[in-house]
Amino acid sequence: MFPWMETHSMPSPMKVLLFILLGFTSVSVYASAAIESLRVVPREQSILVVVELDAEIKYKTFSLADPHRIVVDLLNSHRPSNSVWKVNQSSPVLKVRGAVRQSHNYRVVIDLNRRVDYEVNTYDLSGGRFQILLRIPADALHSVPPQSSQADSSSASSQSNPNKRSHKIRPAEIIIAVDPGHGGKDPGAKGARGTLEKDVVLDISKRLADEINQEPGMRAVLTRSDDRFLHLRRRMDIARQHQADLFVSIHANSYKDPRVHGSSVFTLSQGAATSEAARWLAKKENSADLVGGVSISDKEDVVASVLLDLSQTVTNDASKLVAQEVSHSMGQVIKLHKKHIERAGFAVLKSPDIPSILVETMYLSNPKEEMMLRSKGHQNRMARAIFKGIKNYFIQYPIEGTQFAARKHIIRRGDTLYAIASQYRVSVDNLRQLNQLKSDSLRVGQVLSIPL
Repeated sequence: MFPWMETHSMPSPMKVLLFILLGFTSVSVYASAAIESLRVVPREQSILVVVELDAEIKYKTFSLADPHRIVVDLLNSHRPSNSVWKVNQSSPVLKVRGAVRQSHNYRVVIDLNRRVDYEVNTYDLSGGRFQILLRIPADALHSVPPQSSQADSSSASSQSNPNKRSHKIRPAEIIIAVDPGHGGKDPGAKGARGTLEKDVVLDISKRLADEINQEPGMRAVLTRSDDRFLHLRRRMDIARQHQADLFVSIHANSYKDPRVHGSSVFTLSQGAATSEAARWLAKKENSADLVGGVSISDKEDVVASVLLDLSQTVTNDASKLVAQEVSHSMGQVIKLHKKHIERAGFAVLKSPDIPSILVETMYLSNPKEEMMLRSKGHQNRMARAIFKGIKNYFIQYPIEGTQFAARKHIIRRGDTLYAIASQYRVSVDNLRQLNQLKSDSLRVGQVLSIPL
């Protein structure tokens, strides 16, 4: 039995029935805390979002419509990382997202495909710990989404079938949009030997897609698979249509000085992110195609700004983290142009809801690097390095509901490195190496990646 179901040993919770209505807010008042655990628990009769902290806190909940979502702000709380949980598509919960908010708060956003009722309960746990449990009950799970009016004899008969089994929740795939830069009438950079950027980045992108597709639980989507021209916004649209979890744009650099060399990884600059948010707000009629169907065309500016901010907070943080992993991995294959992550206002990085990076593989203007970019062997090495960085990111920050999520462990009181290694049947040395641990000391709330 789950500990949050043992209500007989706890004081009776105050139950608040909330409705997804824009602007409704409830507030509970207490002190600060570390978030020990935040998880989504799909059950046959409900979906639970469970937050456990080491002390009672002040929190507030509110809801937004079109699209429907529930927001839980955990005030003066902290968690080591941002997270995304995918949920079975047959439920009203599309996705649950968590992110650091204003450095000292943590925000949980529950994306929904329709209006539902839900309940919030709080519990006092042992040792002064505190639990917030948000529950979407069975009647909400089984109700028909408003946008679906289809009914046939097969669905009617299945409801009366006593042997009908509940739908099994399968791990979702992590979807990576791989974007070969340029193409068609846009050749991009050109090397001294006539090598075209659009050709070499397409080759590397295809090899990267192959690496991704060979990894269980991951799937690649190419924005182009041949020599065609795509507008920059169209590339972002393709990623959004496939509900990509990450967007990776592949390029080759060029400079007037042929001695300049090395690889670079870019994320969106803050100035560009701010101007992009302003663009969405200024042209709200263009904003109906955000992942999850976010539409701000009919919102007041303040509400529209909140919606965009919810997406951009998670997106920008995730982009930086994946860029660091990819840059580190690429640095093992070729010298980096700069040791730190670079930031720029590239249009393809401007999705407010999909973490995005741009990889400048090498300099076509450098004769030696042009030869390397033409080499199939080096193209393979580059693709594998980029893939390794992507995979390492999802190992450290897995999306719940995917195969990667099963390989995380959140430290609780009493945990030891040896006990965790025994639990997952891995070696202590591998556990230390993967998590870059310099000692066996662990802290409550710390998240360990488990070797695959």
